[in-house]
Amino acid sequence: MTLTGKTALSQTESLSFEFELHHAPEKVRRALTDQAQPMPGWDGIVNCRVLEIEAQRRLRYAWAVGGMDTENFGGARYGWKMMGGKLVDLLARTP
Repeated sequence: MTLTGKTALSQTESLSFEFELHHAPEKVRRALTDQAQPMPGWDGIVNCRVLEIEAQRRLRYAWAVGGMDTENFGGARYGWKMMGGKLVDLLARTP
């Protein structure tokens, strides 16, 4: 996986990452769209808006969370990097 952070460290309004994954597109789609397990404070569902679909090649989407301050924004940046790693692990162990 190649993860490219596209967000300036000082930016606090949006995050942008690119993940280049070397797995079958259908496998990646399943990993991204199957519902995650709920946990305290989160129902396991991410509501998002699809921005671009290039069949079997690219999925670009956006989601928003209200009330993001600088501390939460930093946590979200860290979380996306961590989740990118978890996505790679999931893809490696799933048929």
